[in-house]
Amino acid sequence: MTEVNVVLSGQLAENAAVTEEHQKDHKVDRRTLSENKKYHAFFCYRDVPNDKLWVKEAVKKLENNYGFICCDHERDFLAGTKVISNIKFGIKNSEKVVCVLSKEGLDSEYLRLETEMAHKEGIDKRENVLIPVLLDDCEIPEELKLLTYIDARKANSETTWWPKLVAALEDKGNLMFYGIETNTYDVTLYTSVGYNNNG
Repeated sequence: MTEVNVVLSGQLAENAAVTEEHQKDHKVDRRTLSENKKYHAFFCYRDVPNDKLWVKEAVKKLENNYGFICCDHERDFLAGTKVISNIKFGIKNSEKVVCVLSKEGLDSEYLRLETEMAHKEGIDKRENVLIPVLLDDCEIPEELKLLTYIDARKANSETTWWPKLVAALEDKGNLMFYGIETNTYDVTLYTSVGYNNNG
């Protein structure tokens, strides 16, 4: 384990302790994690007001009401560590990566980098870890076009899309199979999230 990972692991332990104490106050049992994972979900988004507020509210609800442990860069990244190291550690130690898509967000180099890293992580693990969430009308990144996204645009009620986000985070069978010779892939979406691409 590298020095960076040792330091980050210590920080994660502190964050987990805080999260656990916070959840006790809300009487929510913390969900179990897969082996060697620290978080259920890593949120990649751009630091713009609308996206930031959406993530803050989603993380609060997922942790306090559902027992998930989330990684939000504003709260969980270790100060003084290279941003890329924090991103890599967060993605590798999360079961899923929630990619928040918006017009403003797509201009972010970090959002693109995080999406590409999560996509590569899925290829390495031979499973899909990405959960795209659409906040407003925007171009879907190429690496996400084959995935079913969650439509959280304002025209859609939260009661419609929220259960889909929870189901996607809970799902362990959303596998991505890759063609070895052609280096192409086929996404099989046998989950409760749905089969079409309208969220």
